[in-house]
Amino acid sequence: MLQDATENLPDSLGRSVAQLRLAEVELMMGDRASARSSVDTARETFLKAEARYWGARAVLLTGAIDRDRGGRWLKLARELALPDPAYERLFLPEGILSIDLSAKSAVRRDGVPVVFLTRHAEAAVRLLAMSGPEGMSIQRIADIFWPGVPPDRQRARLRTLLWQARNSLGADAWRLQRQHDLVALDTSGVDVHGSITATAIAEEFSSRRSPSR
Repeated sequence: MLQDATENLPDSLGRSVAQLRLAEVELMMGDRASARSSVDTARETFLKAEARYWGARAVLLTGAIDRDRGGRWLKLARELALPDPAYERLFLPEGILSIDLSAKSAVRRDGVPVVFLTRHAEAAVRLLAMSGPEGMSIQRIADIFWPGVPPDRQRARLRTLLWQARNSLGADAWRLQRQHDLVALDTSGVDVHGSITATAIAEEFSSRRSPSR
C-alpha cells in the first residue's frame, strides 16, 4: 500500500510522506539499502519545499541509516526543529531507552537489554552517557580502553568501537556523534541514572588485557 502511494498520490509532498513512511518500515525490517533510497528522495523534496517537520523527521531517519555520519544529520535536524512538542517528540528514543551507569548490562529499551557486539561498545555508551553533552576526547577514550597501544592502532580500534556501538543502538545510532576530536552521546529523552567513573570503566578492562594489547 505504501509503495502504491509513493507512485499514485497526486501531490509531491503526499508522495514524499508515503516514501518516508515506507523507509521507516524498510529500516524496521532491516533493509537499510532500500530505506536509504526511499528516504533520500523524500528528504530532498521536504527540504526544497521547506516542510520543516517532515524534513526533520526524514533527516533523523537518514541519521539512523547513515550511522557513521549520525552527528551531521542530527545537527541538521536540530536546525530544522522549531520549539514545538511535535518536534521535541522526534528526538525521543524509540521505546523507553534507559542507561544505568552502574550496571554492566546498562542499556535497555522498554526494559529489555540492548545487545551490543562487544563489551567495549556497551562500556563506551556508558562512558559517554556519564560525560554529558560536552562529550569526551577521542584520545581520552582510546587511553581508557587501550593504554600503551600505538596511536594508529588506537584510532583504528576507536573507529571499530564507534561502528559497533552505533550498530547496536539501531534507530538511536544518530545519538552517538563524533565531531573532530570529540565524541558525545545525545541523551535527549533518555533515562540516565546511576554513577560510574572513567577510572572504574578502565579497571573493568585492565584485568582482562593481555600484555601484548
